[in-house]
Amino acid sequence: SFAALSLEQYFRWKFAETSNTVCLGGWWDRKGLNEIELVVEDTKEKKFDLVEVKANARDLNADVLRTKCEALFAKYPEKRSAFRKLAGLSLADL
Repeated sequence: SFAALSLEQYFRWKFAETSNTVCLGGWWDRKGLNEIELVVEDTKEKKFDLVEVKANARDLNADVLRTKCEALFAKYPEKRSAFRKLAGLSLADL
């Protein structure tokens, strides 16, 4: 929805304002079953975070995000060494 895209864009801007971080965009598999809204790189540490964005904080599910993360690493196992953390953001984080 438009609201969800606006919320994702807001967090992209917030990461852009933070020194040493850049939002690389999102990631999804070919089937569209696994989608991670934001991949955020710390350019100083050369590590990245995977961020789920939901309007309602109750909709954030750590187990679902871990499953999506594992799908990414199944496709790109070489990326695991640069992975730092999983995070969930919502309207409550504005």
